Amino acid sequence: MTNAYRTLANGGVYTEPRLYKKENISEDSAETQSRRVFRESVVFLIQNILSDREARSLTFGWESNLSTPFYTSVKTGTSQDMRDNWCIGFSSEYTVGVWIGNTKGDPMRDVSGVSGAGPIWREVMEKLHEKKESLKPKVPESVSYDTAKQTYYEIGMDGILDTNESLSKRKIPPKIIVPAHDTIFAYDPDIPFPHQKILFRLNVYQTGWKWILNKKNLGNANEPFFWDVEKGVFVLELIDETGKDLDKVNFEVR
Repeated sequence: MTNAYRTLANGGVYTEPRLYKKENISEDSAETQSRRVFRESVVFLIQNILSDREARSLTFGWESNLSTPFYTSVKTGTSQDMRDNWCIGFSSEYTVGVWIGNTKGDPMRDVSGVSGAGPIWREVMEKLHEKKESLKPKVPESVSYDTAKQTYYEIGMDGILDTNESLSKRKIPPKIIVPAHDTIFAYDPDIPFPHQKILFRLNVYQTGWKWILNKKNLGNANEPFFWDVEKGVFVLELIDETGKDLDKVNFEVR
């Protein structure tokens, strides 16, 4: 998993990890083959998301262990039963992964990724960058910045249909694209309960359509919808003004 984050740190270029002995840490000691597995623009957008201190502030506060004084992109994770947790992230020079757990697999008490693995990850990163700067990644030519929305986006890959063209002209059937069918969600113990929501999104929107969840009308489906999370098994339907089913997906929240 740490090497997967290292691939993001290297702009989407993958190489196999190597184990160095203490007495022989020369990077010239073995040849590695590299291959691109993600577009540079996609990787930049992920890097930007994982380094966004303001976006994390609602969950972790402004001064958490993830908010380093230099550029880093980082993510935590916690098992649903608190069995273990991790924190993996990278600067412009290093990728560091930290795992915390009991060797017997027993659950820990109130230890999440940000409180367990997070402090160790932060301390290692600060040690590595005592005398070395961490530079933000350069914006690829295929990425632009929307000043109105204050966000980056990939040029030509925003996935939004031209609203000036009619649906009949495009002949694209409406489809629920988020959540995907049979998705399983789980509560995140690091995120305050009121902040946990699930996005409902379509490939196209039209006035008169409705979101229906387990036969309950959630309102108009003329824009993306954020649903307050509940545990259970759910059927999300998209219906038109006549009540006809346009699309349907199942998902579960644990």
